[in-house]
Amino acid sequence: MSTRTRITLFGLASGLLWSLAPIYFSGRYYFGDGAPEIFYIYPTLGIITGILVSFTLYKPLLKLKPRGVLCLGLLALPIGAFYFSLFAGLADIAGGNIGVGGSFLQALPGLFFYGLFYICALVMMSLSYTGLILFSSAVITTYLLRLTILQGGGGPDKAPATT
Repeated sequence: MSTRTRITLFGLASGLLWSLAPIYFSGRYYFGDGAPEIFYIYPTLGIITGILVSFTLYKPLLKLKPRGVLCLGLLALPIGAFYFSLFAGLADIAGGNIGVGGSFLQALPGLFFYGLFYICALVMMSLSYTGLILFSSAVITTYLLRLTILQGGGGPDKAPATT
């Protein structure tokens, strides 16, 4: 299996699992208003985000030693939260949930601030037990991604393993 295929499959699986966090923390898992949409939109956004984050971390993971992977794992959660919030904002705009009042292009700068809000929320959450669990999970996921990448012999310069 090629390295790209392994990264894509890892991103798909990890993104699907990581999408459970915003479902849980959004408080909309009680089958309240808007609950049916959250069960297919958030996992879809999680898969897209997981694949994007996996490919974002791919090159640095090839070069870093274990301590560097630890630092990158701590950064992976805010990176993923930023990507997820951008896609969630796009989904809200496309679904008409955010009143734009103008064109789609006028709403795009707001997505950047939407992403920054998610990162600020993570910083505040990092002071709690929940933040400790999330950041620890991000580090573990980053180490697992590194193992997945290196499993077939390393990076793009090496021949991928065949199974």
